[in-house]
Amino acid sequence: MIAQLRIRGHHLPPAMRSRRSSSLASSLTLGIRREDKNRWERRVPLMPEHVERLVDELGARVLVQPSLKRVVPDEKYVQAGALVQEDLSEADIIVGVKEVPIGDLIRDKTYMFFSHTYKGQRYNMPLLKAIMDKRIRLVDYELMKDESGKRLVQFSRFAGYAGMMDGLNGLGHKLLAQGYGSPFMACGMTYMYRCLADARLDLVRTGQVIMDDGLPKQFGPMVFVFTGNGNVTKGALHVFKCLPHEWVKPEDLKALVESKNFDNKKVYGCQVHMQDYIVHKNGGRFNRSEYLANPELYDSVFHEKIAPYASMIVNGIFWDEKYPRLLTKAQIKKLALEDRLRLLQLADISCDFGGSFEFMSHASTIDQPFFSYDPFTGKTHDGIEAKGVTIMSIDNLPTEMPLEARQL
Repeated sequence: MIAQLRIRGHHLPPAMRSRRSSSLASSLTLGIRREDKNRWERRVPLMPEHVERLVDELGARVLVQPSLKRVVPDEKYVQAGALVQEDLSEADIIVGVKEVPIGDLIRDKTYMFFSHTYKGQRYNMPLLKAIMDKRIRLVDYELMKDESGKRLVQFSRFAGYAGMMDGLNGLGHKLLAQGYGSPFMACGMTYMYRCLADARLDLVRTGQVIMDDGLPKQFGPMVFVFTGNGNVTKGALHVFKCLPHEWVKPEDLKALVESKNFDNKKVYGCQVHMQDYIVHKNGGRFNRSEYLANPELYDSVFHEKIAPYASMIVNGIFWDEKYPRLLTKAQIKKLALEDRLRLLQLADISCDFGGSFEFMSHASTIDQPFFSYDPFTGKTHDGIEAKGVTIMSIDNLPTEMPLEARQL
């Protein structure tokens, strides 16, 4: 991950290519910590090929904490020139992927990892305080940006890949819970596949079954709505396009759903942008710059123009409390009371609690990926069997792709 920022894409300065030519480089000791946030986290911040270059070209010393579950075996690091040992106290810089337990932080070191603190996340404020108390220099991947402000280290596209696959898995089980079999039952959770190519190939085969046998006609056209156009949504669309599909404009959703002349041997996709559901309160034209600067001048009509026609919504947009929600608890309840809610599944990849979709209350997990929200009662229930909308809100989706989600 880290080496790819400067080692993979750029030539090293000549003075740094020989371990003899740079006393600073030859004195550097780098530590790679073992990930321990949860049992699923198997990613690595540096691959063996990067370690080899650090050792051979910079003369650095690399220490690796042993791990039996890491996606890359310890032996590969040894072959690259690293030392495998538990103690990283000799390291000048310690790199990882996810947060370091407070008790494991070593005073006066430089750490590199995703701390999830810069937005003021309350749950990680004790970690930030410990970092300051121990005089640690923190290099947070989320704040590493280029000259234009674009992040250099992110896994949003991988979240999109995994979120779409997991969402399809949930959709298959949701349909089954309502008494209908479907080709989506063959879609596995992302972690069940060796790599993205295997997952997409499996989905292509699922698409072939859809073309041959069709989807349950009782549900009308199977409409997938995608929000936004960022890396999360691009990743989700990359997976979705493996299915036989037809694109529908937001303004044509109502006619499609109300028509009986739909094709159940394909799915329908609709990608919506701000201008498709954000309207000026005084009836004026949508202006993106004005909306971003003064969102209080605008309202969302997502609950009227989009939500009533979606079978599954894949949410990939960042939300802030100053912006209107896409769908509130009151709005989804009204749709349900009016028998206008056909939404089976919400794959909220952005995972903003109480955010764009107010009823998305908490993160689900890879072990328990789905919960249900009953719009009539406003209550959530574990699993898919309960009445209401099924929600997938796993907050560490790239973890399901440890072999590939180690690259930028």
